Amino acid sequence: MTDSNSTADEPPLPPRLVAVIDIGASSLRMQIAEIHAEVGRIRKIETFSQAVSIGQDSFADRLITRATIEDCVHVLKIYRQRLNEYDIVDPAMIRVVATSGVREASNRIQFIDRVFIATGFEIEPFDEAELHRVTYLGILPFIEKQSKHFSGESLVLEVGGGTSELLLLKQADVMYSRTYRLGSLRLRYAMDQYDGTPSKTREFVENQISQVISEFTLSAKYPRPRNLIAMGSEVRFAAQEINQRPVGKQLEEVKLGPFEKFVEKILAQTPDQLAAKYHLSLPDSKAIGPGLLTQLMFARKFEVRKILVANSNLRDGLVQE
Repeated sequence: MTDSNSTADEPPLPPRLVAVIDIGASSLRMQIAEIHAEVGRIRKIETFSQAVSIGQDSFADRLITRATIEDCVHVLKIYRQRLNEYDIVDPAMIRVVATSGVREASNRIQFIDRVFIATGFEIEPFDEAELHRVTYLGILPFIEKQSKHFSGESLVLEVGGGTSELLLLKQADVMYSRTYRLGSLRLRYAMDQYDGTPSKTREFVENQISQVISEFTLSAKYPRPRNLIAMGSEVRFAAQEINQRPVGKQLEEVKLGPFEKFVEKILAQTPDQLAAKYHLSLPDSKAIGPGLLTQLMFARKFEVRKILVANSNLRDGLVQE
């Protein structure tokens, strides 16, 4: 006799299509994924990215210009149309978050309202505590699959356009987490405003990075991480160029020597030269040098011989969540 409450004969839950949109300092990115709840599997379906330099406005004047707002609305309307084509219309299946470029703008409420009226997307509050959790969720699959790289203490560093996220792990446990106002586009803006020779400008930027490293070292009670796990579009780009292969599902090892040489080569070129040589958007070409220099200085500080690059980002963590 079968229990009427039994679920043994019920069909498995169908996979769900979900989408996450990240309104970042230099671009608007969307990821569509298929979640198989029964087997705990996530499959990426499609990703989109469009450069819109919100951070260039907000980091300089703390104000997103009307033109930039309308550029964002235009891109988000295209994303909404794409979601309709996938029949992803339930708001519960869509998450839209904004990072420091929007959060720091004095007219962020007007920005959020304009986006909602024009597209129906409701931008969620996204504070530092949630950012720490989502970053950890993004790195968790690597901890589970490649635990050897997380023995002892490990430092996870993601350099974004406006902020840098640091997680200090002891094996799989988070010992320390903090977001610092140190980002690749923010540093680029400081470089553009600094009136000095290239060597003095480099020294100025390195001093800003060193201050954050010192603050982290003191706050985290003098950590001694065995590995540096690097996240972010700039370091993924560097790993791909240095190792001549895409960064896959495993942590990509980049030896410190070749990484140092690559960073110096990038810093010796202007954003316009980088955009032309590597087919980058102008916001990305402005961000790449300061972003890589930040990763390099952390690696030198903690005397790691290699950087482990994770092909993970904020959207991966949101999908995991």
